[in-house]
Amino acid sequence: MRVSIEAGRELVRQCFTAQGYSEADASVIADQIIDIELRGAHFGGFSRALSLCEMAAERGLTREAPAIVRETDALIHLDGGGNIGYTVARKVTLAAIQKAKAIGVGIGAAYNTFFTGQYAHYVEMATKENLVAIAFGSSGAWVAPHGTTEAKMGANPFAIGIPTLGDPVIVDIGTSAAMVGDLRLAARTGKPLPPGVAFDKCGLSTTDALEALEGGAIASWGGHKGSGIAITLQMLGLMIGASGLPRNDRNCGYLVILLDPERFGDCDSFLKAVEEYGAAVTASVAGSSGNVRLPFSRSARERRERERLGYFDVPDGIYEQMTAIAAAVPKKL
Repeated sequence: MRVSIEAGRELVRQCFTAQGYSEADASVIADQIIDIELRGAHFGGFSRALSLCEMAAERGLTREAPAIVRETDALIHLDGGGNIGYTVARKVTLAAIQKAKAIGVGIGAAYNTFFTGQYAHYVEMATKENLVAIAFGSSGAWVAPHGTTEAKMGANPFAIGIPTLGDPVIVDIGTSAAMVGDLRLAARTGKPLPPGVAFDKCGLSTTDALEALEGGAIASWGGHKGSGIAITLQMLGLMIGASGLPRNDRNCGYLVILLDPERFGDCDSFLKAVEEYGAAVTASVAGSSGNVRLPFSRSARERRERERLGYFDVPDGIYEQMTAIAAAVPKKL
């Protein structure tokens, strides 16, 4: 199904208001969902929006207003109040940006939240302000540590964003062999998973996404190295108040650290040096394939192209389900 950008944004917004979200929160969520679709990471787009709406319909939402637990010149620490991470992480990231611009460093932390979306979205907010960003997260038990098939940790992403004179350089990596959104999208479209990505509830390797989602586990990314990163990120979540093994993906953690390059020297010189180094990395070398690219360059290129075209594509079945949800009577939460 070919969907115009603004029609898609409005559809997502209507789906979340139908679940009882405020207009403001629904708009924040829709902005990120559409941005992810434009960048081509479809597992985090309409498919994720559909999963979140189904979750709200099934479980309901018990929420309170986010509350500041502690705040200093450099730090804001937030109790997310059970609110969705798309809104909570945006709130603490914006606050951390203001702190970093004021004193050179800004730290934002939040717990008691769930489903934060793609961390590239938040670190790009910082790179637009010429800040360097590092973000981490902890989440529910979906992933098996290396050497076992039992889920004990989240898909725990981390992201690093570097400002440049053009597109930012952003790496956003989940520490699992596939993201939960990959499995949900595969389950919705009936596509098999690659071998070695997931286990069923008996601990056997499976290519059936539903078997992995229903009591199974996702393999860790990068063997023992990726597994070690995921374990330590889960522990960082403990530091900021998140649960070690959040139930139903609730009480997850988000931590972002922002640095102002100007405090380490001249920002313009740093941006120029980054640009020169990036050009050196991507320069063709004799005997190479010549297709080296910087992290996020594909995402930025695809976003520009879809913005030029004015549309993106969504699987018919997912679009039809979203349309049905949007037409429902809004809930009062």
